[in-house]
Amino acid sequence: MQSRDIISSLARFFVIGFVIIPIIISIFMSVYHSGTSTDSNGNHATSSARVPKTPKIDKSEKMQADRLNLIERLQREGIFGDIIPRSSGATIVVKPAFYTLDFKDKQSFVSVVYAYYFDGLTPYTPILLRDSRTNNNIGSFTVELGLDIK
Repeated sequence: MQSRDIISSLARFFVIGFVIIPIIISIFMSVYHSGTSTDSNGNHATSSARVPKTPKIDKSEKMQADRLNLIERLQREGIFGDIIPRSSGATIVVKPAFYTLDFKDKQSFVSVVYAYYFDGLTPYTPILLRDSRTNNNIGSFTVELGLDIK
């Protein structure tokens, strides 16, 4: 009877020690290393899945024309004033009507300006917002963070 208990205990020890624990360790290591890779020099690099990618924006002639039409309409309606291009991106001078919009509309309209002026090379450069009355900066827009109004 005791020999069966000893064999049963040894079998459990074997299963736990040589089967279950290595499986748990391999799962842990797989999850841990899924975010990194090693280059040819043995250096660890972050997985491309974690690195933000440059946004894909349709810069076709028709889309750019549609964006420009909307921007000009927003300027006629007193939502935007001048839009000042910078080396990358732009500064939007916002008029009093801008403040009457809900946040979703503000973000949507500013994102159209971003898409129009985005050069495809510097995705993290923000669109800046400046108040037409005070000439103060009131916020910014980036694809990563969206609209940020002070």
